[in-house]
Amino acid sequence: MKTFAFLFHPTSMRQVKHFWPITTILPDSVVPSFLKNKDFKVLHIKKFKSASGKEIQGFLICCPMSPEQIFETDEETILDKIVSAGYLARKLEAQIMGVSGYFSAATDKKPMIYKHVKTAITSGSSFSAWSIFEALYRTAKDRHLHLKTATLTIFSPTNTISSLCARKLADHVGKIILSGGPTEKLDSLRDLLRKTNTIPIEIEQDTPKAIKQADIILNSYNGPSVLFNMNDVKPETILCDAAVFKHVAEKARQRKDLTVLDCGIIKLPLGQKISLHQGIPDHAIYAPMAEAMLLALEDKCVNFSLGENVNMDKMEDIANMAAMHGFEIEIPD
Repeated sequence: MKTFAFLFHPTSMRQVKHFWPITTILPDSVVPSFLKNKDFKVLHIKKFKSASGKEIQGFLICCPMSPEQIFETDEETILDKIVSAGYLARKLEAQIMGVSGYFSAATDKKPMIYKHVKTAITSGSSFSAWSIFEALYRTAKDRHLHLKTATLTIFSPTNTISSLCARKLADHVGKIILSGGPTEKLDSLRDLLRKTNTIPIEIEQDTPKAIKQADIILNSYNGPSVLFNMNDVKPETILCDAAVFKHVAEKARQRKDLTVLDCGIIKLPLGQKISLHQGIPDHAIYAPMAEAMLLALEDKCVNFSLGENVNMDKMEDIANMAAMHGFEIEIPD
């Protein structure tokens, strides 16, 4: 039976208080100091069975950092945490380690980290991107939005997941607007998209203007705040929040005329439950963890989604694995 590991960090104080119960009696302002000297919290999944009948086990490795600490931590420290977790995963005899959140973003920026981790690693970007594409595609169909005439605005499209989404969605929408982020990275993505697509691909650094034109918005900004005004969003817009912290989704849900998607949610097969207290149902997990599990189930314990230029074929590969093992993309009502 193959073994996977999955490294994640809390995205809410609720999660922190679940994994370190003593923090429930501490003021929130004291929690970051308390966590500084704590080790990883490790949870063992003794047996998980896929729809195909294959079985794996796994170890969930929760990093002792509050959401505020994640925002404020430098990249070098984040990378050190990933390497330490990799050594722990190897000690636990895991053949592959998935990472999520800020760890995923850091891994994609520094893909050579695999040389230090001592086990195969995946950032989960392939399945994350596929699940976002599927959620947007299905939702547009349900809302009778004709994608070929729709304008997609991707806000902060400079990470691996949003780049994969842009490349996939370019075959289906009528126009793409890239907004937010360093100009050179936006130029690079626009040029990449134009090589294989004939639809208009534009860069618009005037954020309100970019948002006002959109029929679909994909937010990929991973900062601690919302960088565009919800009043600039057209009525009936489909808004997908693909960020680690769902600040945009929280704001957008205050408007009843918008369709808001918290994407990347995967329903587990056979009614199984794994609770990470992430604010989603216990029968579901986020795509990065699902990707690590699927690779273990397929005995494909290799560096999979890694780097900022992941091959799009991997999206199809992981989607096929998901179908085979009964992992389904869930779109919350």
